[in-house]
Amino acid sequence: MKNVLSVLLLTVLACTACAGSYVVKGDVSSCCEDGESVTINIISQEGSFVPLATAVVEDGVFSVKVKPETDDVAVLSLIIDGVQHNYSFFLEKGVVQLSFEDDNLIMGGTPANDGLCKLNREAYKLNDESADVLAKIQQAAEGNGDATQFEDDIQDLQNSFLNLIISAITENCDNLCGLYQLAENFNILTPEESHMLLGMLSDKFADNELFIQMKSLNDGKLLTSAGHDYIDITVLGVDDNNINLSDIVKSNKVVLLDFWASWCAPCVQEIPNMKNVYNKYHDKGLEILSVSLDQDETEWRNALQEYNMPWIQSIDNETGVNSAAYKYLIDAIPAIFLINSDGIIIASQLRGESIDKTLENFFE
Repeated sequence: MKNVLSVLLLTVLACTACAGSYVVKGDVSSCCEDGESVTINIISQEGSFVPLATAVVEDGVFSVKVKPETDDVAVLSLIIDGVQHNYSFFLEKGVVQLSFEDDNLIMGGTPANDGLCKLNREAYKLNDESADVLAKIQQAAEGNGDATQFEDDIQDLQNSFLNLIISAITENCDNLCGLYQLAENFNILTPEESHMLLGMLSDKFADNELFIQMKSLNDGKLLTSAGHDYIDITVLGVDDNNINLSDIVKSNKVVLLDFWASWCAPCVQEIPNMKNVYNKYHDKGLEILSVSLDQDETEWRNALQEYNMPWIQSIDNETGVNSAAYKYLIDAIPAIFLINSDGIIIASQLRGESIDKTLENFFE
């Protein structure tokens, strides 16, 4: 009995010791030869790798204890077939377990890595479903079929991905997985969604620079979200005339403010939706003001000729704090806002069918 108790005590002590330290173990037998070195790095503010520890592969595995200043994103660097490969994971207290499956890094053993691994597996499934839908769309296009029949499938997949991300952040709100997933997907979330998720993150991130930046940016975005007064802007029209958003708001029941650029593929993909709602609601009181963020005015004018958009076109010819993009805190495009005649933003972050549905409800 004493021997059994001694073994149990030693096991508990060993686990406790690991829980208070940073240990990284890996099975690299599928990609590395014995004798090869692996390095654990963190990333400096300048973006360069800072080595924390190096280990030698023995019998296809390695184990190394590291001493970072705090939990952080780390990078595993190793040589495969003479070429250096880098793989990201979360460095946090406990034993991080790394392995490879079909050339993909599988991480686990600690909360953030377990959370990211779960998210990746679900995302891979959605990627496979997306590939199937895209293949059907291409097949329909090549056969002169109707590719629009798959629009609902695409929308469902986009919704599934968004819900997956929100669930992952919610489930990992007390570890780095939640923080970094919010940062990586910040641009696809509405300000209201980001505000909710930022509020759910653990208080231990309050001094984290990434958290501070996201909160500051989102607080500004909330000022241009639904229910707030619009911000007037002056932009340059196609005839080199100044266009004031306020003049357009006063003259119409609702204004769709569209930030875009000719080089932005998602923006170009939205043009058919914009044409649809313009043709459907213009006579009812809708006007559209598109504001291009093109740096090259020639590229902008060429795009206007190519895409033949019949509504008001302009370009953001100011820079810095005077630019329209700065005033609306545009960090990703397309960015679409709906403003009623009272100057109230009634919707933002609209894409695809949601534009038509929102306008349909407005004009009911």
